[in-house]
Amino acid sequence: MRKVAVILALAAACACAERNPNAARDAAERMALRAYPELPAVADVPALREAGRTHFRSQACEMCHSTSAERKGLAGPPMGGLAVRVLERHGGDALEGRRWLVKHIRDPHVFPSPHAGTAEYRGAAMPPNGRLQEKQLREIVEYLWSLP
Repeated sequence: MRKVAVILALAAACACAERNPNAARDAAERMALRAYPELPAVADVPALREAGRTHFRSQACEMCHSTSAERKGLAGPPMGGLAVRVLERHGGDALEGRRWLVKHIRDPHVFPSPHAGTAEYRGAAMPPNGRLQEKQLREIVEYLWSLP
């Protein structure tokens, strides 16, 4: 029964993508705006970061990404100092930078990182994370944003 549900869901997604080839982009854009209508209140950040650390681990992100500035032989880019790198690419706009991270985590094929396709990361491909909810994405982003 579960296989049938998965097949039907995939068929519906394919049909939607055929009607609107930008459906994945549009969905990620809407999710980013809902996850980050504004920057989090300073008092809320510690709890968001802690929950984000838990999600980062439960989603097995550490299998490919280190939380330090060094890659440590892992397939994906290191997460340490991510906020600085994202801010540089988004003109110092912390809200837009966080929204981009939500979109990238949600669908890295539609919103690729600057590392995508480079020789250093050839063969590494981050899977989409469509099961994560807005709240979880916000928490993960706040955790990543905090890494030195």
